[in-house]
This record gives sequence, C-alpha cells and structure tokens, in this order.
Amino acid sequence: MELSNLSDYQTSEKITVKMEIGSIVLRIVAAVIDFVVQSAAFILMYILFIVVIFGVISNAASDWDSGFSEVFFWVIGVIFLLLVLFILAYQLIFELIWKGQTIGKRVMKLRVVNDDGSSPTPLSIVLRNLFRIVDLLPVSYIVGFITMAINKQNKRVGDLVSGTIVIRDTMDKLPDSPVLSAPLIDLAGKEEMIRDAFPDKEKELFNEYLAAVFTLDKAVRLSVESKIINLIENRTGIAKPSKVTNMEFISAINKIF
Repeated sequence: MELSNLSDYQTSEKITVKMEIGSIVLRIVAAVIDFVVQSAAFILMYILFIVVIFGVISNAASDWDSGFSEVFFWVIGVIFLLLVLFILAYQLIFELIWKGQTIGKRVMKLRVVNDDGSSPTPLSIVLRNLFRIVDLLPVSYIVGFITMAINKQNKRVGDLVSGTIVIRDTMDKLPDSPVLSAPLIDLAGKEEMIRDAFPDKEKELFNEYLAAVFTLDKAVRLSVESKIINLIENRTGIAKPSKVTNMEFISAINKIF
C-alpha cells in the first residue's frame, strides 16, 4: 500500500493546488496516537478530580451522612460525564485550535484542509467531526475505513460531507496567520487607488492565495506569487521592495481590500 499520493485541485480562480494526500496507514497511526493521548488525559483528569473531591470530604468528615454521600456520588457521575464529553470533543477542539490538526496528526505531519487546499472553516471542522459518529459504525471506524478505502482521496464520510481532505503537512511550522505585517511597505495615501485598481473577482484571488499558500506545491506557489505581484505592479505602479517577501507584499495589498 502506498503511503501517500499526489492530487491536483483548482480554486475558482484556476490556481492549481498540489497536495500529498495522507494515506490510510498514516491516518490510522495518527488515530492510535490520539486514542492514547485521550485515554491518558481521561485517566489523569479523573484521578485528579477524585483526589480533590476526597480531599474536600476528608476535611468535612464530621458532616458526612447518607444525604451527603448521595450528593457525592452524583457529583462523581457528573464529572465522569463531563470527562467523556471532553474526550468525544477532543478531535473537534484540537482541529479548531490547531487549524486542522490533532496531536496525532501533528506527530504524523497530517493536516485537514478544504478540497481546494485552503484552511478549513469552523463549520467544515464541526461537520466532519459530527459525521464521525457515522464513520464509527458499526464499531471501530468500520464505515470510515471502508469509505476511505474505496475513494482515491482517502476520504471518510465526514470528509465527503464537509468537503475536506487530510493531507501531508511537510512544513515544520505553520504560521498562525497568512496575513503578515509588512512594516517595510509604505502604502499610506494609496489605499483608495489600490482598492479601485482591482475588481472584486481579482480581490478574491488574493484571499484564495493567502488561504492556500501553506499547502501549495513550492513551484506552483512561486508561479502564483509571480503572477500576482506582476498584476499588482502593473495595476498600481507599486514595486515590491527587495527586503519584503512575496507573501508579505501580497498580504499588505490584501489588507487594504
């Protein structure tokens, strides 16, 4: 079985996004890592809560009676339920915070992105995790495994519904935001001219580039950046400063939009 394969997608502006799709093997390993983390977190948190509660009880031992003991066991039950809910929401929480990654995915260098290579929206992450219930049927991800095995993008049901795909993330560190500051670019007084120079459809091109830049193949990324920079310079007469990166220059123009 191949560990990965390449697949091309195109955005609405015909930007080609070349993505190395995460294999079933790598996703299973990531899932096992996440399961170990979830189990360890559950055990440690439960023990911690028990220790704290018994500490409170030991300080109030003289007030112990049948009524208090009943309340105590109800509290234990509620805590257990909250822990279970946390474990169930583990994937959702981490994918929202880490932009499509869990601990297991980060270790295995996997990431959830939209089909066009852009960062997943909160809605798409919520959808793919809600449909995890279907993937789990009847037990142990049987439906999800079969679904991944019969489509070339290795998508489970949640990915098909939400329009997401799991790819190999080979970058050492994904920046927190594609919108970077560029202090060396002075655009003061040119904002209106820049906004008027581009129709709305071309402005969308900037957003799509910045959303997908971290998953673009290097050669494709450089080609796209060159075309966008040429477009900016021809439309506005503003040249990219030599000490500013392509992404910073494009980002600075996009922030004006």
